[in-house]
Amino acid sequence: MKIRKQGDRTLLSLVSAVGEKYDLSPETVARLLEDTFRSVFLKEYPDNIIDVDVDLEKAKIEIWRHLRVVTDDYYNGEGNEDDETLIPISKVASLPKTSKNPASPKVGDTVFQEVDIESFDDKIANNVQFFFKKLTESEVSRSICQKWTPFHGKVVEGVIEEIIENRDDRTIKKIIVSLEAPDKTIAKGVIFRSDLVWIDGPNGTRIYENLVLGNTYLFYVKEISEVNVHLPIFLSRTDAEITKYVMAKHISEISEGKVEIKAIARIAGFKSKVLVHSNDPNIDAVGCCIGPKGERLKVISRELLNEKIDVILWNEDPVQNVINSFVTGKILGYRLEAENEITLVATLDNLLSCIGKRGSNTKLVYMLTSWKINLKTIQEAKDEGIDYVAIDDDKFTNSNKISDRIFKMHLRKNVDALQKFHSNKSVDDGEE
Repeated sequence: MKIRKQGDRTLLSLVSAVGEKYDLSPETVARLLEDTFRSVFLKEYPDNIIDVDVDLEKAKIEIWRHLRVVTDDYYNGEGNEDDETLIPISKVASLPKTSKNPASPKVGDTVFQEVDIESFDDKIANNVQFFFKKLTESEVSRSICQKWTPFHGKVVEGVIEEIIENRDDRTIKKIIVSLEAPDKTIAKGVIFRSDLVWIDGPNGTRIYENLVLGNTYLFYVKEISEVNVHLPIFLSRTDAEITKYVMAKHISEISEGKVEIKAIARIAGFKSKVLVHSNDPNIDAVGCCIGPKGERLKVISRELLNEKIDVILWNEDPVQNVINSFVTGKILGYRLEAENEITLVATLDNLLSCIGKRGSNTKLVYMLTSWKINLKTIQEAKDEGIDYVAIDDDKFTNSNKISDRIFKMHLRKNVDALQKFHSNKSVDDGEE
C-alpha cells in the first residue's frame, strides 16, 4: 500500500466505499482515518505529540509533529536524547511557512513540523490498513449496540441470511439473521444452535427446528455486546417472551391490556405455562386466551411449532397458583414447608403426569411460581406422616366457572382414594 498525503482521489473512494458499506457518514470515516494515523504513528514514535488533519475536499492527509523550541546549547547537550520532540532555535527558520507556526518563534514556543507520510515504509502502511479496519469495525459495533440496546429483552422479526454448519457432522453451528431497525437500517444478529428450538429424537438425540434461508422468524434479543465487533446482537428462539409476543398478537384482550400475563414459563419445543388475570370481573381471562373450541390456542401453538400451552388463572394467593399450575384436580392436598416450598399429594396414577417427562412439568411450575415442589403419593404421605390440607374447600373450587367444573369432575374421580387415605390415617392415629 502506498500512502499519498494529497491529491489522491483513492482517499475519497475509500471514504465513500467504507461509508456505504458500514452506513457511516464521511465525517465519521474521516475521524476514523485520523485516529488510525495517530495510533500507528504513536506506536512507532511513542514520545511524540502529533496532530492529524484529514481534508476530504482536497483528498489530503497531514501529520504534524509538535516540537518545542530550545537553545542550541540545550539541544546539543542534555536535551539531545529527546531530539524527536525538540528543535534548536537556529533551525526554526528552516521550517516551511505554515499558519500553524507562530511568525517569530522563540525559545519555549511549540512549532509544528510536517511528517512526510509518503515515506512511510510497508510496515507502517500495513499497520494503517490493519488499524483502520479494526477501528471501523469497532465504530460500527458501537453504533449498532447503541441503536439496538433499547431492543434488548424484546422480540423482533428477522430474516435468515446465512446458515453456518460444522464441518465434521454438517450440524448447524450458527445462523446469521438480518434485522431491520425502525429507521430501516439493517443490522446482523447471530443465533447459535443452543438457542434454537429442539425436541427429543431417537436414542437420546435432539431434532432442531429447520430455519429456511430467506424466511422470516421471531427472535428474542438475548444479549448485545460491543466485544463481538462483527455480530454484536445475540438472538434466541427459546425464550418465554416469544410465547408472550405470539399470544398478544393473536389475543386482542392481551394486546389491549384487558387481560394481563402475570407470569410465564417455557420449555421451548415442549410446553409453556401462562398465568393470566383480568381486573374486569366480566372478562374470563382463561376463556379469552383459549378461544371458542380452543381455536386461539391452536393458532398460537401452530406458530410455536405445535408447542403445548397451559393457560392458568392467576390468584393473589401464591399457593393456589402453584396448585392450579398442575392439571386441575390431580393434586389432592398440600403442606407448606419452608419459605416458597410446598409438598403436594396426588394419587399414584396422577403422580407421573404431574411430574412430566424427565420432570419437565414440575420444572415449569417452579419456573412459573419460583416455588420448590415436592410431590408425594397418598401412600408416601401416609408413610411419612405428612399432615396435609385436603383440596376440597371453596378456596380452590371457586377460582373461576370453567376451572370449577373441571376441578369437581376430577375431584369426584379421586374422592374415594382421598377418603380411604383419611380413613386409614384415622385408624392409625387411634392405634397410637
